[in-house]
Amino acid sequence: METLGIVGSYNLTAELVGGYNNGVFLTGSPLSELLAQAELGLTLVAGPADARYRSVRWAERLPDRAWLAPGDLRITLADEAAGAASHDNLLRAAPAVIVYALTPTSRTLPGQLASRVAAAGAALVTAPPDVAPGIVEVAALRGLVALTAGVGPALAAPQSYLLAGMAAAKPERDLLDRLNRLTGLDLVLVSPWGEVLARAGTGAWRPQAPRASSAAPVTTWQEGAVRLGGRPAHLYRVEVGGRLQGVLLAFEAPDAARPWLELTRSFLTAAAAVTASEVRAVAAAGEVLLTAWLAAPSITALAPRLAAAGFSAGTPYQVAVADGGASHRAAALIREAGEDYFQQRGVAVLAGSEGGVATFAFSVPGSQPSHEQAEALIEAANAALGTAGGARIGLSQVHSTLAEVAEANEQARLALEGAPPGGGLFSFDDVDPIDVLLSRQQPGLGPLQRRILAPLLEADHHGKLLATLTAYLAAPNDLNALAAQLGLHVNTLRYRLKRIEELVGAPLSSPKNLARLWLATRYVAHE
Repeated sequence: METLGIVGSYNLTAELVGGYNNGVFLTGSPLSELLAQAELGLTLVAGPADARYRSVRWAERLPDRAWLAPGDLRITLADEAAGAASHDNLLRAAPAVIVYALTPTSRTLPGQLASRVAAAGAALVTAPPDVAPGIVEVAALRGLVALTAGVGPALAAPQSYLLAGMAAAKPERDLLDRLNRLTGLDLVLVSPWGEVLARAGTGAWRPQAPRASSAAPVTTWQEGAVRLGGRPAHLYRVEVGGRLQGVLLAFEAPDAARPWLELTRSFLTAAAAVTASEVRAVAAAGEVLLTAWLAAPSITALAPRLAAAGFSAGTPYQVAVADGGASHRAAALIREAGEDYFQQRGVAVLAGSEGGVATFAFSVPGSQPSHEQAEALIEAANAALGTAGGARIGLSQVHSTLAEVAEANEQARLALEGAPPGGGLFSFDDVDPIDVLLSRQQPGLGPLQRRILAPLLEADHHGKLLATLTAYLAAPNDLNALAAQLGLHVNTLRYRLKRIEELVGAPLSSPKNLARLWLATRYVAHE
């Protein structure tokens, strides 16, 4: 694969990585140097003392487990390596050296481990309980660093070139562009909600949106070697504070490119941390402004601050209210995810969270369908919650008058209040006023409902009359069609309707009686 270097046209990765791999680095750092360090207290149990390793990994740590490779020095804690399954994982992908770190509670090697390691052609050493395995790790890494002494200046140049991407307005895009120029790799950075944040190279792969397919949410994607669109790829999770910020994909990446991919992942993580810090600082002031905007009897005094936040007079906007399930923590996570989402899109937003509910006021680009932003917000909220459909969001109509924000907020809350159970997006345009009224369960409705329907319910032992009444109230104009729907002869249907009139003491021909019965049956459905 021909790639473009910083200057000229040549494969820079092959020059800088493959070049020294073909020399001393390919042979690795010798285990004998670690055994010679008395302070480590390592004991060779099986295998060659002159074994050489090319990387250092922890066998039982999830981030490392995905990248276990031939030639590893693999560290495992005795307390974590119990059982044959763990031993299989320990020996997977032909390690060069196994460091078995003994602990105060596990001071012996498990049976057959030494013979299995020897049969695999690897070396097995133990570290004593009084030496922290992290100290062994650092010593092993020092051995690898010593191997790169001759190529250090050459490595510094491309590292500095990548690092310069951090200064760009969109560092994630610049970092991928720079890495592509160095390696020729097809690269894609995917957001937690499934959108492409940046790409570089000639590939055209795009993720399937979970809301439009059965695709697994991005938050569930595991780090390691995968296949996407029929192509092999390396997948790296970019996380800040335990929260996923994105997924870096490198298609058809050779092993020699992995150090550069991990370095780029580190830069992306740093850039995401900086962005998150900046967003949080702006968001704190934004929450104060949103609270004032929602409560202000007049927006005249707030107009300059709203304009500075992206809400000028005449700017179309909507309000979305997200239910965190009465959890303050969940609402805060949804709020942060929404702020990150809108920031990535370049959309003006003011957000706040209180009482288990997150509230967003966001601008609506004129060319964009009013639901599109909120639908993607659902994906961002689900990504933050770690669920595949649990977030519930109520959405207002589009408004363009700043003084209408309180009304927009009420619309969003009514949309959420009148929504059926389960996750999803619920628009005020789809709200049934009766559903909202009945969902509030006003104390007086129960006795009134029972007064109207009690005679019918007492006589209706199998529920057939109530089912017939409910179906009739939904479609009273065509008895033949209704009878077919219920699987009845039309005369049977007429008999049941006559019986219902007798029990409720009112004719079904009266619009007032129909309205009364319709409300009563809807109340039964909401109980």
